[in-house]
Amino acid sequence: MFALSFMIIFLGVGLAIDTGRAMHVGNKIANALDAAALAAAKGMREQGLSDDEVRQLAGAYFEENMKGHVSSYATLGTLSVQIDRRTSTVTVGTDADVPTIFGRLAGLNTLSFPKTAAATYNIRDIEVGLALDVTGSMSGSKIEDLKGAARDLVDILIPDQRTSSRKVRIGLAPYAATVNAGPYARIATGNRSVDGCVLERRTGNLDGDLSPLNGGLFGVRGDGNSRGNGQYSCPRAEIQPITDDKTVLKASIDSFRTGGFTGGHLGAAWAWYLISPNWASVWPSESTPVAYRDERTIKALILMTDGEFNTSYSAGVGGPAQVSESFRRADGVCRNAKGEQVIIYTIGFKLRDASAINALRTCATSIGHFFLAENGEELRAAFRTIATNLANLRLAN
Repeated sequence: MFALSFMIIFLGVGLAIDTGRAMHVGNKIANALDAAALAAAKGMREQGLSDDEVRQLAGAYFEENMKGHVSSYATLGTLSVQIDRRTSTVTVGTDADVPTIFGRLAGLNTLSFPKTAAATYNIRDIEVGLALDVTGSMSGSKIEDLKGAARDLVDILIPDQRTSSRKVRIGLAPYAATVNAGPYARIATGNRSVDGCVLERRTGNLDGDLSPLNGGLFGVRGDGNSRGNGQYSCPRAEIQPITDDKTVLKASIDSFRTGGFTGGHLGAAWAWYLISPNWASVWPSESTPVAYRDERTIKALILMTDGEFNTSYSAGVGGPAQVSESFRRADGVCRNAKGEQVIIYTIGFKLRDASAINALRTCATSIGHFFLAENGEELRAAFRTIATNLANLRLAN
């Protein structure tokens, strides 16, 4: 009887020791899996690694973290790596067999258990379109203030030391009485534009983001009321599709020249087109916007002006008609873009017109997305604040 009791106690203590060894192994494996999953998820998002590269990175991190820990008293199975690019999640797992010392006396030769770990790297991409006022009233120090502010935004969102490419892409839509679509005017107008500049669409969808390839062609000089409209002019600065190339962006910003009246609704619309997936086939492959409501991407517009919107080509000739039409079209663009979950920031620079102030306030996503700047430093501060807000949103869960 004593011998039986002793054996039971001995096996109980022995199994406790075996279980403790297995738990020790399990903790080491769990830590190594955590490190492997996080490194792989981060590499997938920040470095754009392929599936094979993600698996290789996970394996390398797992092996490095397991060195000298369990190889002498555990057998590990093949490392599995599951990749979910939609949620930016990597799940890694393995099986472990720990030979028992005492358990084999009771016929239990190994303790086997699976281990898994998952990591989600939530840093998000950004696509932002800037509608920037280059009208005649922006001449002198004002345009230089705008250039400096826009360059600040580029520097904050696309720092010189980056671990990845194409994570933040910025597009530019400088506007005056029209928008200069540059080489894209041919597609936008059906090869009708002689100066590169475009008006509103010729038939419907004036406030939407229908692709010109789907029938939404744009007007050119001579269409609508532009024939008798003395306010028509074509800005020299062309649009710039979204890119992460700071050199290209800053060169475009530095090329801004002022002149002409204010077709603010056209600037707002073209800034939207730059980040619209409906325009994916219009822009170069490296400037292709992602789909709306992509969980990994923030889409934003920044609309800046120093005066009232006073030029439209879908209304009658004359100040009041053009002003009301331009404001109405801008409001429609803002409402429709916000309906696609696009964040909109607006900035009024030395703005005195009450209608213009109200239009910008209404267009913005919230009152916190609306800025008034009285001088160049305040303008730069507004752009820096917006850039910082977007950068913080990028890191938010």
